[in-house]
Amino acid sequence: MISDVPEPGIPGLARPEVVGQGGYGTVYTAEEPEFGRRVAVKVLHERLDGDGVRRAFVRECQAMGALSGHPHIVTVHRSGTTARGEPYIVMDLMSAGSLADRIRRDGPLPWAEVLDVAVTVAGALETAHRAGILHLDLKPANVLVSRYGEPKLGDFGISRLPGVTETTAVGRIRASAAYASPERLLEGHATPAADLYGLGATMFALLTGRPAFVTDTEELFATVARIARDPVPDLRPAGVPDAVCRVVERLMAKAPGDRFASAAEAAEALQGAQRATGQPVTRAVVDGPAAGGPGTTATVYVPRLPPPAVPAPQFAPPPTRVPPRRGRRPLVVATVAAVLVAALATIAFLQLVDRPRSVSAAPSEPAAATGTSGAALPREHLADVAPGVAHPALEEARTVIDGYVAGINENRYADAFALLHPDSDIARSGLEVWAKGQATTVIHNPVLTAVRDDDADGLEVDVAFTSTQSAELGPGGQTCTNWQLTYRLAGPAPGLLIRGARTIAPPQAC
Repeated sequence: MISDVPEPGIPGLARPEVVGQGGYGTVYTAEEPEFGRRVAVKVLHERLDGDGVRRAFVRECQAMGALSGHPHIVTVHRSGTTARGEPYIVMDLMSAGSLADRIRRDGPLPWAEVLDVAVTVAGALETAHRAGILHLDLKPANVLVSRYGEPKLGDFGISRLPGVTETTAVGRIRASAAYASPERLLEGHATPAADLYGLGATMFALLTGRPAFVTDTEELFATVARIARDPVPDLRPAGVPDAVCRVVERLMAKAPGDRFASAAEAAEALQGAQRATGQPVTRAVVDGPAAGGPGTTATVYVPRLPPPAVPAPQFAPPPTRVPPRRGRRPLVVATVAAVLVAALATIAFLQLVDRPRSVSAAPSEPAAATGTSGAALPREHLADVAPGVAHPALEEARTVIDGYVAGINENRYADAFALLHPDSDIARSGLEVWAKGQATTVIHNPVLTAVRDDDADGLEVDVAFTSTQSAELGPGGQTCTNWQLTYRLAGPAPGLLIRGARTIAPPQAC
């Protein structure tokens, strides 16, 4: 029990005891004398000020209540506000704790048990998705265990309730970034595919005892950079069967389109892994009409499908393409994106030093550019052009790229930053944030392999090159990497500016 926390003052509850505190609220157990049972109560820190916020809270509670009755989703009983105006939710007490408690106490779970849990959670997710509800905070701490030993998914909708998603003054996230998908962290995209990533990330943590991309000492921006950039660590050396590893890797694919099409399809693949490894097949309980299906509900056993073909893990730097302009994003998304830019900008926009652009003041002598290798890049090394490459704007595009990377390699960050399109994500993060990620990179031997018009009055420039950098900024800890990227150059007139980049092929170690 945690002391010095005021009692919640909720009608109908007696003898509350604090059992946990998090970034968004306090968790109690309490007696409910009317029903002769103990329940769990979550009291959120934030008051519900304003009719709109109160309506949002009611909608989310109703959404969570609609899922009650599923055998693998924690039942929500009621909600309201305390005497102090704090919102609360009363739900079933999961007396056996969470799977996060289990791995803290006992270490990694056996892979066969992880498969069993994952099938049940996939069924719960599919039921929620068919009801139009996302979880958005799937992690071991939210997979709870009843007194009968049954896993149940909890905290549906909690991450979307008013006041839950927050950041501190230094930009540290109170939400569960370690289990969030790259697109959720980078762009705020909330889709069923983000929940599938969370399922894979949860499986990885249950199999190893820790999240895939978290170390004990690194800052948040480094963790987010690894999530967006690094391949899923191979679980096979730890004795996890290949059939299980392939499902985890597909669930945690960087691109949402490379994951399973639905939680039901993921359940099928997990059941296929059970069959392939000689394990009993777990039932996936799915309730609700399938998308595009008839408006009836049924509890179904998800049948086996052949194991899906799993694409090679994608560990390229995240695209810096500007997403469609929407309304104001949640504060947590904007903060994470800004912090991530500092870690990834070196990887996202890279070319070799050459002559400066007109906005950059060229030094009279070659400036030493030091990186991980400690070698200086001479100014006479211009970006080469592959045979057969031709375009009316080839020289202008080459000058922009050369000037940008010259600024990075020579630590003239203000000059390089001036070549970023003002609407790009990196430019919006600000010079100071962006420059922090540039200190260790040196770019070698770039070759422009194609220049073409894009669909919106700009150019696309394909470039192959080698980079050296500190292990913290290299994919998979690499200090030397071969890249193939496409850069998008766009106006405003009179010149072109760098608006984004994407990978052509996964980066390879030198």
